[in-house]
Amino acid sequence: MVRAIDFENAPLPKVVERIREVYGVEVTGLPENPEEYVLSLHYEGNVNTLLESINEILDTKLKVKKQ
Repeated sequence: MVRAIDFENAPLPKVVERIREVYGVEVTGLPENPEEYVLSLHYEGNVNTLLESINEILDTKLKVKKQ
């Protein structure tokens, strides 16, 4: 599902919360101190590619929780 989402100096917990709201998925794999990670990004696309981009930018291992 392609959606648009924006983050401006957003801490990672807020990013994950917004992904849940927009894409309707749970995200796993947060680092030990997620509030220390901050993201600014405009993105249009599906959730898997979004998480790949975030992982590349922040060097994290986020993924969609399997149902």
